Amino acid sequence: MNIVFRKKALLEMGGFLPELGMRGKHIGYGEETEMVLRIRKQHQDALVYYEPRLLLYHLARLDKMSLRWNVKRSFADGRYSFRLFGSNYIASLPFEKVMLEFWREVLRLFYDMCLRVWRRDRVRYPFWQNYFYEIILLRVSRLGTLYEHLTGAK
Repeated sequence: MNIVFRKKALLEMGGFLPELGMRGKHIGYGEETEMVLRIRKQHQDALVYYEPRLLLYHLARLDKMSLRWNVKRSFADGRYSFRLFGSNYIASLPFEKVMLEFWREVLRLFYDMCLRVWRRDRVRYPFWQNYFYEIILLRVSRLGTLYEHLTGAK
């Protein structure tokens, strides 16, 4: 996924927030989304649209094709989603209930990985990797969201 901004707009907004996005080996997300939200807040008439003719060819590191990377990416995605959008439901819960929900999600994740992945619907998920990418990584992202709330971010 790619995004293009006018240089003038980026300069006017003071650039991207340095605490968001990738930094060295640190996985981070949300800098583009946060910028779009900030631009739209300041300029309600700003145009943001998808351009299907825009193509970009670039090399992707081989480690980004691995399940391990995608687990790390999903956890980080959950964390940064909470930073950008929060969660009214989670934010309204007391710390103890969020902690309980975190550990429930950990147990669900292990249950899915140890049992459900092998008992999956093999028509819908012909390979275990399909199930992993579509179900397991959603749980990992949810763990990232809960973790971010528990650590006091936002």
